[in-house]
Amino acid sequence: TTGADSMFASSTNYMFHDAYPVAVVPTLLPLGTVLELGANTKIFKYTVTNPGTRDLKLGTTTVTFIASGLLASAGATSSIGDWRLYEDNGLGGLGTFLARTSTRGYSGGINVSNAGTSTGYVTGDFIQSGSLLLDFGPSNSQNNMFDAFSIAPGSSRTFIVTADTSNIGLGRGSTLGTVTISTKITGTTGFGTSPNWNTGNLVYYYTPVGGTETSALTHSDSYDVVGPSMTKQF
Repeated sequence: TTGADSMFASSTNYMFHDAYPVAVVPTLLPLGTVLELGANTKIFKYTVTNPGTRDLKLGTTTVTFIASGLLASAGATSSIGDWRLYEDNGLGGLGTFLARTSTRGYSGGINVSNAGTSTGYVTGDFIQSGSLLLDFGPSNSQNNMFDAFSIAPGSSRTFIVTADTSNIGLGRGSTLGTVTISTKITGTTGFGTSPNWNTGNLVYYYTPVGGTETSALTHSDSYDVVGPSMTKQF
């Protein structure tokens, strides 16, 4: 190029969608940083907004959990599990029960060397600490809630993930320590290695005007969506 346009980058890449998710951790009615004990403890809250012009159909969302501090002695019975996804009821409470997985989690007495890797787990695996990936979507939805779960143009929906934390102190006796858990929806933004756009762990679909529903998409400028780090001291 020459003249006035010589300063423009000729390799700039753009992606346009008729619907796409903007995901954030809401500042209204935040969850806080104290890890409560209970069978249905709120541990992650996020809002998905559709700023597009077509309905945004949500698919599977994969949430990364990171936990540490469970008592690690042989035979320890402390645990975190039974993960559930709800829609916020509008007041910060649990609304519609959307999805559940109880076949993966954390257990203090697990032999870590036999527990798998930090990037994936066979159904039934429990680990002592580290990263755990859990899916919420059509494969584990309640009453097929995700068959047509959509966010209208210009609208938002807020979600809450819960876990059974009632047993994290089992077997500790007088042993002091801190249990910590954090959560996030991971991904990368922008243009990746040509010809691919970066992707993440929030799956969605939409139907263009006069077209058919897209294949699974995960493009978003929101990644990572990071929840608070929560702790329980003993």
